[in-house]
Amino acid sequence: MNIQQINDAIVAKSAELDTLLAKAEPTMDEVTAAKTLNSEIETLTAQAAELKTLEGIKAANAARQTELKTPVNQLPQTTNIKVGESAAKRNTDDKEYKSLVTGLFLAGMNSADARQKYQDVTGVDYKTHTQSNDATGGLFVPQEVANFIISLKDSYGVFRRNTNGVPMGSETIKIFRTGDDVTAYWLGEGGTYTASDMSFDSIVLTAKKLTSYALISEELLANSTVALGQQFATSVAQQFAKAEDQAGFLGDGTSTYGGILGLDGKIKKIVTDGGGTWTTDADKAKAGSVQVTTGNLFSETVIGDLITGARKVPTYALAGAKWYMNKVAFGATCERLAYAQGGATAAELAASFGQRFMGYPVEFVDVMPSADANSQIFAYFGNLALASTMGDRQSVSIRQDASLGFQTDTIHVKAAEYVDIKVHEVGNYSASAATRTTGPIVAFSTINS
Repeated sequence: MNIQQINDAIVAKSAELDTLLAKAEPTMDEVTAAKTLNSEIETLTAQAAELKTLEGIKAANAARQTELKTPVNQLPQTTNIKVGESAAKRNTDDKEYKSLVTGLFLAGMNSADARQKYQDVTGVDYKTHTQSNDATGGLFVPQEVANFIISLKDSYGVFRRNTNGVPMGSETIKIFRTGDDVTAYWLGEGGTYTASDMSFDSIVLTAKKLTSYALISEELLANSTVALGQQFATSVAQQFAKAEDQAGFLGDGTSTYGGILGLDGKIKKIVTDGGGTWTTDADKAKAGSVQVTTGNLFSETVIGDLITGARKVPTYALAGAKWYMNKVAFGATCERLAYAQGGATAAELAASFGQRFMGYPVEFVDVMPSADANSQIFAYFGNLALASTMGDRQSVSIRQDASLGFQTDTIHVKAAEYVDIKVHEVGNYSASAATRTTGPIVAFSTINS
């Protein structure tokens, strides 16, 4: 098949898959059919990518042959030489190029010169990005700019960097997952097989709009396109990442967190849904994914609390497991306890032992608690990618207004992204230890008093 035929097949199969995914209670046959269609679409997508790669190779080879046929000492026949995309990329490193493109795109909202420069550098007509984006009235951001912001979010955002990220092709997607496996039985000679069923459920992700606000000086806009792009992308990425971390780690399902129920909220809900009260220490201890520590202060946490909690994490989740906590809480608990074990030399104390504890990496989460409090989840240990999923439409829109900062010579810029977070594996709540299950991540909570 050629690339057009492949694309047509992908569209047709995607439509069939959408029909199956829209079913509220799919049968096993429909689940199997959905998996088959998804696999076929992935295969076709890979084939399309291979064909596109071949076209790129052909173009590169043709350009190479043209270059080799051009006399080395031949002078240009015109002085009207434009800087093309390939030249811009060839003469700047990747980060600077992305900053340049971002700055030109942003400056192009108010400057015809910047729009022309953008077209010269990227080879893309600026008008391509000036359509209105839904009710926001913003602009579709070029993929180069969107990728730059996304890559910065990955470096700033702890939750995004460690969760299971999935792209969202529409506002809502449904992800099927396996619940209970079949049961294996030993069977004696002449015995009768015992039937058991696999169970399936689904995770529904609904894109939520997250906005970010940046202030940029007019002097920067006028003097440095690269610096403008870097400042804007960095500011937006940092604010997006902070909001995502707050929703993922602290979300309680309220509008403060975009309606997202994060780790803290999900674990507490497991306790209350089971009939317990979060501020009752005995009830907290009935949650399979909770380790109640010795006191209500960081300084009262003992090494046994951390060892016991970490050993609750199932073996399958240890590959990729990490500690997650505020750096202040880490210093007052893990770091303090490690040095208290003895055997550290002066050189080791001076150099510290890095962001690791009990053999596993530590991620510092600035939005998590840094001060002592009763019944407070101050740390997690486990595999965040197995416990949660983040859906990302990977689209960004921006708007700007110079009138708001008229007296201070600043430009106000808003950006929007569309994401959702679901925490779905945190064990259960049971008064009986025998029926208590632990998810792939464990929370460490102080006592109530």
